[in-house]
Amino acid sequence: MIGYVIRRILLAIPVLLGVLLLVFAISRGLPGDPITVISGEFEPSPEVRRSLERELGLDQPLAVQFLLYCRRTFTGDWGKSIFTGESVSSLTLHRFGATLELAVISIIIAATIGLLLGYFGAKRMGTLTDKITRFLCTGGFSMPVFWWGLLLILIFSVYLAILPPMGRGGIENLILPSLTLATVNFGMIARLTRACMLDVLTQDHVFAARAKGLTDRTVFIRHVLRNAIVPVFTFVGLRLGLLMGGAIITETVFAYPGIGRMIVDAIFMRDYPVIVGGIFFVAAVVFIINLLVDIIYAGLDPRIRFERRAV
Repeated sequence: MIGYVIRRILLAIPVLLGVLLLVFAISRGLPGDPITVISGEFEPSPEVRRSLERELGLDQPLAVQFLLYCRRTFTGDWGKSIFTGESVSSLTLHRFGATLELAVISIIIAATIGLLLGYFGAKRMGTLTDKITRFLCTGGFSMPVFWWGLLLILIFSVYLAILPPMGRGGIENLILPSLTLATVNFGMIARLTRACMLDVLTQDHVFAARAKGLTDRTVFIRHVLRNAIVPVFTFVGLRLGLLMGGAIITETVFAYPGIGRMIVDAIFMRDYPVIVGGIFFVAAVVFIINLLVDIIYAGLDPRIRFERRAV
């Protein structure tokens, strides 16, 4: 296992370098530049433009800019925001804290609802309960995020006036964006849970458990759910990694100050250090979450450990 983790970490180095190069190239390819944004409606004179380019380090060739940025990035210096002067690393960590709250709460809600719906759908396969469950699941992951978020704001903030429509504060500010993200995710979790449980139901050990005279409740909980939960856990872990990368649409709809909203604002402002630093941080977080999911998956399923030892 230690060797596997070391190989994954070494493999992450060229992957992160590739992400850094791609994001750097795309950010520089955006129409406009920070100087134009800073100048507003007035086109700066050539002297002013050259002075600002020299001050921001934009007067050097792109290859030199990229190499200098790589050196600073891997030493922990992600630069400063062009417009606020704030350290990109501290700004990213602060925004990530807000995204982390939203991601964890929403995935807990989605996993709880999804597992329950998947369990009852598999247990009552072919009945009206199963059809209602599948309808709710399909409606959940088919619903546009921005539309569902705006509908929740209209109901709970405008008509009922019981929840704040935007911003970050207490737990009440997390309810609507968390429900928005959970609605999109619980349908996929429920469908996967139902499919995995139905697959386990056809295996020999389940028939043996029924032959022993165990009740359906015992068979489902001890033999079906425990075996079906492993791939579901993997999916939930991967979804959590994506959510920690920033739920851009949800954070934009609810004006939630997360890392996804930070990257979007930086793109509009052509704030190059924030764009590159934010996306690089997101890539690193997704890699770490995926690695942790793989390790825990191997702990849950002994067959995975055996296969890795055999390799």
